[in-house]
Amino acid sequence: MEPDGWVRVVAHVDPADAELATDLLWGFGPAAIEEQWQAPSVVVLAGFDDPAAAHRAADALGARGLGHAAVVPVDDDGLD
Repeated sequence: MEPDGWVRVVAHVDPADAELATDLLWGFGPAAIEEQWQAPSVVVLAGFDDPAAAHRAADALGARGLGHAAVVPVDDDGLD
């Protein structure tokens, strides 16, 4: 079942691939992207209001060998 509302793509990528992963994610229309250094990898977080777009983005990262990506619901979007 698809979650309703905002979701986040969480991708663990090699530091050398972080910029490529971020550029790829922007193409799927996230509201924002953040990179967090968590040695030995970089965690790329991308927020989406469209769960289907988030799943396409996560699949695209995996298809290009840019790391493991998961789509998780956002518990609090800060708008309540």
